[in-house]
Amino acid sequence: MRYPKNLPERKKRTKPSWLWGSLSFLKDFEKKLEELVEGVFVKGFKSGAQPVELAKKLVREMDENKTVGVSTVYVPNHYTFFLSPEDKQGFSSFESQLVKELKEFLEWAVFGRETTERFNFKIDKEDEEKIKRICKETIKLCENFIGKNISMFIFPTFDRFVIENMGGCGGFSSNKETILITINFVSGWGRALRETICHELSHAISPYCTGGEYSLGEGFILDGIAEHFREHIVGGERAPWTKTIKKEETIKILRKLKDKLGLKDQKLWESVFFGGKDYPRWTGYSIGYYLMEDYLKKQKTVDWKKIIKTPPKKILNEILSY
Repeated sequence: MRYPKNLPERKKRTKPSWLWGSLSFLKDFEKKLEELVEGVFVKGFKSGAQPVELAKKLVREMDENKTVGVSTVYVPNHYTFFLSPEDKQGFSSFESQLVKELKEFLEWAVFGRETTERFNFKIDKEDEEKIKRICKETIKLCENFIGKNISMFIFPTFDRFVIENMGGCGGFSSNKETILITINFVSGWGRALRETICHELSHAISPYCTGGEYSLGEGFILDGIAEHFREHIVGGERAPWTKTIKKEETIKILRKLKDKLGLKDQKLWESVFFGGKDYPRWTGYSIGYYLMEDYLKKQKTVDWKKIIKTPPKKILNEILSY
């Protein structure tokens, strides 16, 4: 995974969730629920199941089934409610209106107070052709490392952090052989797309990058490999998320995390990579970059195909033995 999700350095929360960010959001959330209830009650609602319960369940399901990327969060876009015959009958006279309002509520939960106009996304033929060209060119550069079919999906993004800080492009390898790309056509998006594809390809072809099912230490190595691989293939400047801390600081943090490198703890991983009370944002990406920098310097020849296929735990243990 390449980019951090759109969160500031995280403060301690009683319920850590990407949806519940502030007190003002919770107030607005309750207000939206009230509006939803008012909207359906004017239709003569008599069902045992309450609209507010459906709305809360909808958001809960979205939250529990999210996939945390680095620049964004992916959530299901199709939901089915299973109701008792009595409750189904109670909704029958205004079912379409309720579905419409639940959809609007869910969109609000994702996008917040923004106007719908902001999320109108258009792509002209020129940009479409440019995307295709960049994808083909980048894949071509990496074809010697790709021994299987790779599925790549490109979606629009409205994430302000990506738009303002990441050149309009982010990426996530959700599983082996699969890449998700998000894009917005801001200045420099073509370069960002090329770098993102290359970075994520290293994850997609790795036998060990399985959608987050790896330890903290392995995560350092996997992202360190991906960023150095990107630099090797398409060049470009060193990414800002790889230099958030100085190399000397890396040693101190690794000592602190020594007994946690083997843990598969999502909260710990997010804190180290995305930032938290104990770690600056992007710390994990910087650590991974420095670790692989040392590793590559000690190789007589750099065989990227071999490196990508080497267990990250083995690479980490070798580096820590220096």
